[in-house]
Amino acid sequence: MFLEPLIVAPVQVQVHLIAAIIALTLGPINLYRRSRDIAHKVLGYIWVGAVAVTALSSFLISGIGIIGPFSPIHILSLWALWGMWQGVSHIRAGRIHAHSATMRAIYWWAFGVAGLLTLLPGRRINGMLFGEREVVGLFVIAIGLAALGLRAVSSWRSGRQS
Repeated sequence: MFLEPLIVAPVQVQVHLIAAIIALTLGPINLYRRSRDIAHKVLGYIWVGAVAVTALSSFLISGIGIIGPFSPIHILSLWALWGMWQGVSHIRAGRIHAHSATMRAIYWWAFGVAGLLTLLPGRRINGMLFGEREVVGLFVIAIGLAALGLRAVSSWRSGRQS
């Protein structure tokens, strides 16, 4: 792992990456533990905050500007922000299943797809993880997309969302 691309990155990229790492780490802990206690609520607040910072900070980062400084990946940021609002609204209204499904969908789709796109050759995370072997990122993306696809089919067949 080569940390130099992160160390020399602009502050908004560093904030974005740190928030994303927090969200990626806390996500499975909070989304898949059995107990829905005070720890779940506290971790949930932290997770929602980390997702919001990740999504909002993405608008300060431009790479492939298709519409001004924005690219298609920014659609995922809008979707994550909308999903966070929906998920919080669901739990406040007592719709536990909808809350759970929404939060899990955000974790797997917004972070899964966006995370995989960071592995494209030429991207900062690709360079940090694979160095000169940029093409390895394409194989990881293919495996990740296959896993997301299998998860979607499995969820659809069992009647669950996310």
